[in-house]
Amino acid sequence: MPAPVKHIFLFGPFHLDIRERLLLRDGEIVSLTRKAFETLALLVQNSGHVLQKEEMMNIIWPDSFVEEATLAQNVFTLRRVLGESPMQTQYIETVPRLGYRFIAKVSQLQSDYPVETDRQNGTSPTAIKSIAILPFKTLTVESDSEYFGLGMADALITRLSNVKNIMVRPTSAILKYHRQEQELFTVGHELKVELVMDGIIQQMDDRIRITVQLVNVETGAPLWADKFDEKFSDVFTVQDIISEKVIEALTLKLTSSQKMLLTKRHTKNSEAYRYYLKGHYLWSKWTEDGFKKSIAAFEQAIKLEPDYALAYAGMADTYISLGFYGYLSPSKAMPQAKLLARKALLLDDQLAEARLSLAAALFFYDWDWAGAEEEFKRCIEANPSYAIAHQSYGLYLIAMKRFEEASAVLHQAAEADPISPLIKTTAGFPYYYSGQPDIAIKHYRETLEEEPYFGLAHLALADVYIQKMMYEEAIHHYKEAMAIWGEKQALPYLGYVYALSNKRDEALRILKKLEQMSAQEHISPLAMAMVYIGLGDNDATFEWLEKAYHERSNKLVFLGVQPLYDSIRTTAPFTSLLKRIGLNPAIVALCLIKEVLLWQANLVF
Repeated sequence: MPAPVKHIFLFGPFHLDIRERLLLRDGEIVSLTRKAFETLALLVQNSGHVLQKEEMMNIIWPDSFVEEATLAQNVFTLRRVLGESPMQTQYIETVPRLGYRFIAKVSQLQSDYPVETDRQNGTSPTAIKSIAILPFKTLTVESDSEYFGLGMADALITRLSNVKNIMVRPTSAILKYHRQEQELFTVGHELKVELVMDGIIQQMDDRIRITVQLVNVETGAPLWADKFDEKFSDVFTVQDIISEKVIEALTLKLTSSQKMLLTKRHTKNSEAYRYYLKGHYLWSKWTEDGFKKSIAAFEQAIKLEPDYALAYAGMADTYISLGFYGYLSPSKAMPQAKLLARKALLLDDQLAEARLSLAAALFFYDWDWAGAEEEFKRCIEANPSYAIAHQSYGLYLIAMKRFEEASAVLHQAAEADPISPLIKTTAGFPYYYSGQPDIAIKHYRETLEEEPYFGLAHLALADVYIQKMMYEEAIHHYKEAMAIWGEKQALPYLGYVYALSNKRDEALRILKKLEQMSAQEHISPLAMAMVYIGLGDNDATFEWLEKAYHERSNKLVFLGVQPLYDSIRTTAPFTSLLKRIGLNPAIVALCLIKEVLLWQANLVF
């Protein structure tokens, strides 16, 4: 049975309920101002960890300029309310010149979301169902009609993902059908689901007409269909009704808490919702321009609805993407993402999207290995159908040398989103990083058979060909990746393989090109280090690796397992770098050997 989401915290005689915004002392309500409550919630949710003053002020007062004295007054108020004496710190510790830390022992209670079961056999009252909600088609030419149709599907996917006994295909899985006309039978089989929902939206001024149907993939028969004529401001009511009708059609029994989640509304402001949908749509384009425009849309949503948790989560996700793909330096992208994710969780600690952004920032930027794993697990606990959360956790496990676990988690990601080329490609990573190139090649080729223009699969396949010293094949696939992704993403890899294959002049030309590009845009120091590793110039390699360390380049998390670094792995500077990142070199070596041998043995037997 899926674990329920935790949102109640106990410390001393106090009971803190984040969702209900209540603080109780021995069962009695303790009165707090809104900002004092948010300050307490932020400290308790991060108990044991130092929160810097500036970070706290940016989360609690995101749109206002406040001085440290305001935060200090809030903390003073909390200490008085909690009953702390001036001479003894029980709850909130001041860390001089830095910030505050909640030091009391905190316990978390589970919310009441258990799935009802059959008492005789302990199984769910109905077989687990799988469903895909396709982007709704729009029959109007309004400027926002395109993202509204996709946004409607995304909203329903988010709602129904809260019901643990339904496997709902994520938004990433249905994006490809945004402009496609295909039979529902075909789509259902491609997505490996039993049910498909689609709809049509007509919009005129402030009114919308929505026609929707839920279809059984095998029989082609509709389980349910309906039509709604409403004002745009009532679109939330339509989403409530559709969600409830799906549950009725599946004859699922929900607890009262699950029913509340099913009809949960993150905002009542229809204009703020429009901007959120627009931001989410622009983000889904996966381009630098799309990411930056999505931030502007999310900001507009927050301006209209300051407590819009989903909009904060959307912005956090966007900054993670900007940093991960090199459009912004990690030092600019990741702290901002972490700040926004924590703000979203302060408003709604059940948001799996915000939990994932926080986990990614802790993993790729803070190098907080234990904290990152905790957040990945809490994210998956909140939404077991969240495919990209499983995929991201799989990357973490690879970096930690836990290859067998990574493979199992990535299998779960593929079950949640069976057509994702990203997940299919990532499933080959544990084999590449553990020195099993032939199995990795099989995964990458299978991806390219279905998605020949997926750049990451070409890049990953080229990496494996380098392991096998098949340099010409690697050059071909790096060039394919560059044609799809552009120079910035693939040029460093091409320079690296040119250097390895004794094409020194070509490698040096790429170095010069990267230097020229860095004058106009952010280029990761790891890009330069890669080429110098291929050239065998260790001094220059470590000079650029140091710059990558100070920038906290995201791919340094794979330093302990990346075959690219094998030629310098035993050097003193490399050992020092591993230690500073928090990856003990001796443990790295032992774990790597042990994991590979055990896993290979399991594969054989």
